[in-house]
Amino acid sequence: MKDCHVHSTFTDKNCDSLDKYVAAAKAKGIEELTISELLEIKDGAPSFAFNWYKLGVKREKDSTGFNLNVGLELSLEPGIHDKGFRTCHDRGLDYVCASTNKVGDKNISDTSFFVGKNKKDVYRKYFEYVLNNIDEYIDCFDVYTKLDQVIRFNKDKRFNYDDYSDILDAILEKLVKNDKGIEVCTLMSTDNNPLPMPYMTILRRYKDLGGKIITLGSGGSQA
Repeated sequence: MKDCHVHSTFTDKNCDSLDKYVAAAKAKGIEELTISELLEIKDGAPSFAFNWYKLGVKREKDSTGFNLNVGLELSLEPGIHDKGFRTCHDRGLDYVCASTNKVGDKNISDTSFFVGKNKKDVYRKYFEYVLNNIDEYIDCFDVYTKLDQVIRFNKDKRFNYDDYSDILDAILEKLVKNDKGIEVCTLMSTDNNPLPMPYMTILRRYKDLGGKIITLGSGGSQA
């Protein structure tokens, strides 16, 4: 088994260090880890020192002999395509996944994001942002991760594909047409929800439309 999406203390103090991940992976029979730290473009620059990050992964790989890859989770938002493209293509990366974490200037994890709003309206607007981001950044990533993560931050996690089928079908068709995969993130299981992210209805529809690439990632959970 391969875990294609791990965050470490390099960018998130709430996560574990690389040596702890390697030890946990060996204990669980995981053969390979891809360290895919969350990268945001802030004021035209990457949100962390990429070269130091890459060097840290290399040193851990050399010291442990474990199969570690260097990846990124690129946080998408309008207007940063050129910088994102250069960052993802000029760094010798093994893996790039993409996610949408903001709608406008509001982070979807903000506690006020859903306040006073209709759930369906919020979900629809979020999926519209995802579709627009995928259109703009389709040449920047390998797989899309946490496709329906907006559900994670709402108290009511019920979800009906048919309510958003026009937008979701457009998203999935775009991914399939461009040979892009979907990452199944296990992070939702840490939120008292046993279902994968994205939901199985999305994964089944991706397959029905001809999708063939599925990866697995813990997406920031601890070892």
